[in-house]
This record gives sequence, C-alpha cells and structure tokens, in this order.
Amino acid sequence: MLRKIRPGNRAFIIVVGAVIVSVIMALSSYLSVHSAPPEGMISEAPVSGSGGGSKALPNCIRCAGSDCVIWLPEGADFSRESVKGIKEGILWLVLPAESTSFDSTLRADIIKETSSKIPGTSDNMAVTCSLEGYAGKECAIYEEMHVREKVSLHTRNGYFFNYLIRLPGGSGVIVSTSCDGAEGVQKARELAKSIAFSVQRRDEQDSVIQEAIRREAMTGSVTGEDLLGLGGTADEEENSPEEDLRSSENLLEIDGEFSFSRDAESGDMIYVAWENKSASPKRLQVVCPSGEILSEDEELGGADYKVFWVLSEETASGWRLIGETSRLLGETCPQLMTYEEYEALHP
Repeated sequence: MLRKIRPGNRAFIIVVGAVIVSVIMALSSYLSVHSAPPEGMISEAPVSGSGGGSKALPNCIRCAGSDCVIWLPEGADFSRESVKGIKEGILWLVLPAESTSFDSTLRADIIKETSSKIPGTSDNMAVTCSLEGYAGKECAIYEEMHVREKVSLHTRNGYFFNYLIRLPGGSGVIVSTSCDGAEGVQKARELAKSIAFSVQRRDEQDSVIQEAIRREAMTGSVTGEDLLGLGGTADEEENSPEEDLRSSENLLEIDGEFSFSRDAESGDMIYVAWENKSASPKRLQVVCPSGEILSEDEELGGADYKVFWVLSEETASGWRLIGETSRLLGETCPQLMTYEEYEALHP
C-alpha cells in the first residue's frame, strides 16, 4: 500500500517543490516574450519611406482601396479577407483595417487567420508590447502578442508581431507575422517590420506600378492579384498594362475581365457597384462571354451602381466590363443576382 504523503514528510516537500518549479517555469515561458521594442518606430515621419521591391519582397498589392502599395514575399494566398503566406517558417498576414487602434476584436481576427484551434477551447493571450509612431512615412501602432492555444493535439505557443498602419485617405492595413516558439521571434519581428515599412505612396512608385493601380482600381479586381510580380522599374515599361488603360479627352478607359460563381440565365441581373461614391462613369457596358454587349437599365441604376439585364444563357467566366470615367471608381465588383435579390438590396 502506498504511504500517505503528509506535510513535513520529505517526499511531500519534494513534490511541492517540483510543483512550484513547474509553475514558475510555465509563468516564465508565458511572460518572457522578448517584448523589446522593434527598431524603427520613431515619433516623426521621415522624408521618404524605405519602400519595397527588394529580393525579399518582390511582389506588391494595392493597400485597402488606396493608391498606396505594400510589398510582399513570394507565395501569397489570396482571399477576400486577407493575403497571407509563409516565409522561412514565419507566417505573414496582410489584411485591411477599418479600426484606428488595436482592440480585442482585431486581435481575435489576426489570431483566427493564423490558426485553427480546437472548437470549445479558449485562447490565453497577452499583449506584451504596444508602441505608437511611424512605419516609414505612415502613422502606425505596433503590438507584440503572446498566445497559448489548443491546436490539434498540442498547445501552441505563438508569438505575434503586428503593425496597424494608417494610410492617407483614412484607410488602414494590418501587417502581422507569427511564429511557434521563441526560436523564430527575431526573424518574425524583422519580417513584420520589412513588410510594414515597404508601403509606398503614389509619388514614390514606378510608373509601371502607378498604371497597374489605376487599372486595378477600375476593372473590378477585388484581390489585387493584378499587381503581383510587378516589381520592375520604369525601364521595363514594355511589360506595363498601360495599353489596357488609355486616356482620351481626360477620360480613363475601363476595360477589365471578371467572372461569376455560376452560369447566368436569361432574366438575371448584373449589378455593378463601385467604391468611390463621388464618382460615376461616363459610359459603362457589360460584354457577355458570347460577345453580346449589354447596356445599363437607367431606371434601376443609382449614383454608385448600375444594373444590366442578361438576355440569354451565358457561362460563368469570360465577362468584361468596358467604359470610360473621368475619376477613379475604386474597387468595382460586378455581381450576378436575380430581380428578387435586387429588390431585397434596394427595397
């Protein structure tokens, strides 16, 4: 029979000592999160940003509907919510932000994009560093987080390095990197900084990038994939997309391809809305995969959207949006819907 362990017994002291040591080690692992502030968070904006286009960040996308771009590593995975990838074991993430400061909801969104925890379990999250300053020329808030969460069959010990960058015009973008375990902390911190500091305003961009932004802003690309790989210089303008975007009498030409998730049927509606509510195209038409050109229904259209009727069965891919505008429309998203869905949208 096992002896009962009583206070004062040496075995009891050893057991208690082991428990205390394990608790101290666990707290030490949780609290020592390398929270030293990152280099480069300064209190005044520099004359020019560090920019991108390096070997480490060869690709770029348009930032949150603005005329800025941010440069990314190779291997991007796009969704409507975010762009993310993995570089040398470090997970990086870029997503638009409406908030001007970090809060619990924003932090939860970052964590959700980077892990798939077991349902019903809770995160143990601590903010270990919070600074305000500038990332390049842009106002930014920087945070470091330590997260312990149950993932699959193990407990993840995650370290997060987040920049919330405020862009000209009021939009924002979040840059986040994360790693499992303290070994990747310095590498993850440096990658977050290099991406955050790569933001370029329009006056800092090569003409190739400027034209690509104008094209993407008007042709309905909602992911920014059109900009990937445009890491060249102005000397490489023969590869520029400007042949697709011409100016005639101060009008910019709209010419972009799009597709739907299903085939179109006769009687369906194509609903085209754009981001810039103060702009309206001078001319806008939809070209069907069959080659038929659809004109807008002027009675059903609005100040920041136009409606087109589908006249015959058409395939889901191979559609084009053409027209002219005097001002940038911003992100433009054609949607295929029934008349009932349109009425629900505009009762």
